[in-house]
Amino acid sequence: MYADRLVHLRRTCGLTQQQIADRLKISRSTYAQYELGRRRPDYEILIDLANIFNVSVDYLLGRTDDPQPISSNQTLEKNSGSSSSEQPQKQLIEEAIEQLEPEEQRYIRKIRSSPDLNLQFKDFDSDPVESLRDLVKVWRLLHPEDFENGTENK
Repeated sequence: MYADRLVHLRRTCGLTQQQIADRLKISRSTYAQYELGRRRPDYEILIDLANIFNVSVDYLLGRTDDPQPISSNQTLEKNSGSSSSEQPQKQLIEEAIEQLEPEEQRYIRKIRSSPDLNLQFKDFDSDPVESLRDLVKVWRLLHPEDFENGTENK
């Protein structure tokens, strides 16, 4: 599903595979593999693709047919009208991540990709945004070498 949507979105925007690959800082052949469905983009590439095409990651993955990303205000309104037990935990965390600052989002991606951590992001029901921010603070304290002069080392 994501492969078909990538082709459709790219053509709709009038962009070439090379132009998308350049924006993603990957080779054209790697991007072509995404469009052919032979390779799956990682989490960070999915986010970048969603930003390039101004669609939600859920749309790219085929989880919704609504291409428009949910704004922070819509997310806050949606969450204020329902209890956290009504939404799946994973969705709550994803919505909370979207409300973080870009730098905080990068730290969370780094934390999630760390192979020595088996984080499930559980117990964030009460205030997931604040819980994620606290997690970023702890990570920065434990791993100062990852963040030299306020910038992330990849």
